[in-house]
Amino acid sequence: MAFFYLSDPELVVEDGVGQVTAELGGFASSMEDLTAWGPVAPERVVVADLGRVDLGSAQEEAGGFTATPAYDGVQVTGVPQVRPYGSFPQSFVDFQRKTGTAAYWYSSGGSADPYKKASPMTVSWAGADVTPPPAPGPAPLDPIENPVVQPPRPSATTPTTSSAGRRSGVAAPGAPAANLAPPTDAARAAARGELVQTRPVSTLLPLPAAPSERTGDALWWWLAAALTGLAALVVTGSSVAASRTSRPSPEAAPRRG
Repeated sequence: MAFFYLSDPELVVEDGVGQVTAELGGFASSMEDLTAWGPVAPERVVVADLGRVDLGSAQEEAGGFTATPAYDGVQVTGVPQVRPYGSFPQSFVDFQRKTGTAAYWYSSGGSADPYKKASPMTVSWAGADVTPPPAPGPAPLDPIENPVVQPPRPSATTPTTSSAGRRSGVAAPGAPAANLAPPTDAARAAARGELVQTRPVSTLLPLPAAPSERTGDALWWWLAAALTGLAALVVTGSSVAASRTSRPSPEAAPRRG
């Protein structure tokens, strides 16, 4: 959580060489001791060495100029700098050693070294608007040929069969549109020239075979046995009822003297 600030910047051009200085202040910190925190006395340092600066008539008409501060090849002392060398000015790095952020301003061997280079600096005269040149971006990638194979279009009279077994096609003149299956998402994407990822169709199992004659005979046998058993129960019940009806009652029996 480092903190520093710049104030009172000044541009000086002597013998065509430009340099920007400013007063830096902030607070001391340390990555080894997170409790370290204290104010740093402000001091004037070199912020950017602009090198050769053209202050001709063209720049006067443009209202200013744009220059890139030196970084590549700049060597500094007092820090573990590594090749390929690159750094902000020596006095600027010395001040950042007090704030605990010196490694952000020179080639320290980390993966972020390519991003430490200073960006172009634009100076305008009397507050005039100056359009800085566009910053160079990454190199464009080589084009990759990715042809799209268009599926054959069905004719107006020949329907096609999709993987799902539905019939689809182009309606013939005068044919109702309701008879055609709606186009799938894959068909719409192919019509727009996009790549379509297809999936394998699920395996279709055949319909179960019709029951054999032997199975049918067994069903008829069980049905006949059930009917025979039901008839036996009916006959048995009728016999029991008849025997109860033919038996004489106790009152009708003759009494013995």
